[in-house]
Amino acid sequence: MELIKHHLIKLFRQYELSFNDSKFQIYKGFEIQKQAHLERYPIIKTLTNGHIEQFLFEDYNTLRETIINLLAESDIPTAKAILSIIEKQLKNKNIKFKNNKVVISLMLFLIKVTYVKPVLAMHIYKVISAAISTAIPIIRHKIWNTLFAELDYIEESFSDTDLEVWYFYALGKAGTSKETSKAFSAYKKKKNQTDLNVLVLTVLLKQNSKQTNQRIESEIVNIANSSLSPDGYWATISQSKWWLPISKLWIVTERKVCPDIKKLFISNNGNKIQWDKLGIIEFLLKNNN
Repeated sequence: MELIKHHLIKLFRQYELSFNDSKFQIYKGFEIQKQAHLERYPIIKTLTNGHIEQFLFEDYNTLRETIINLLAESDIPTAKAILSIIEKQLKNKNIKFKNNKVVISLMLFLIKVTYVKPVLAMHIYKVISAAISTAIPIIRHKIWNTLFAELDYIEESFSDTDLEVWYFYALGKAGTSKETSKAFSAYKKKKNQTDLNVLVLTVLLKQNSKQTNQRIESEIVNIANSSLSPDGYWATISQSKWWLPISKLWIVTERKVCPDIKKLFISNNGNKIQWDKLGIIEFLLKNNN
């Protein structure tokens, strides 16, 4: 790297250019404070490497105390590493939940950690989602209720943040069709139409959730049609932030959308892909099939 810098300096001189030394540094590998140090926490080894048929209170207490210690030491890299490993363990069914009280205690603790350290929100909500994916229905419902009880606080304190998006991602994963509709109603009540977060709408869209999907579609249509442009927002919507929820809506509803949205993907006769709009999604779906 030093050699490359030397050659670049010589090259730049020909064009009266130079490095801005205040914005340029060369490091040898990762900075020490950015490395994970799992070896310092052997007590967590059973959770990260073992196979736990039943996640007990002792396991919860071990994980809880470890994370508390990591936060006290501001060792965020190790916290992220442990959470990522726990997520993988859950997905591989190496950790199983059978005790309702322990599961809810763990969920509540993890949720509170995100409020203290929002930088861990993605890792924590992915752990929660992994727990949801392997939980039996009764525990899954309890997790959803635990999450839903936090909605008001999330919207009051973390609106329009990554934490908000990851929260609704987990809520959508946990909920039934009816529960997802309830979550959307509560979210919409907190927002003006123009303040709806497109990422939140995107993660709430899912297959077998017809009512919520239709309601989100209506919101998108109303926003597009209320644009100040004479033709509404449809002319440019495929180049705006709304392409993401519209694309997912197209996929989860299996192309059963209103005419205004349908013409963003294919022409009115249903044969010509609208490449200049969102037709590439339809092309990829056809090729994937």
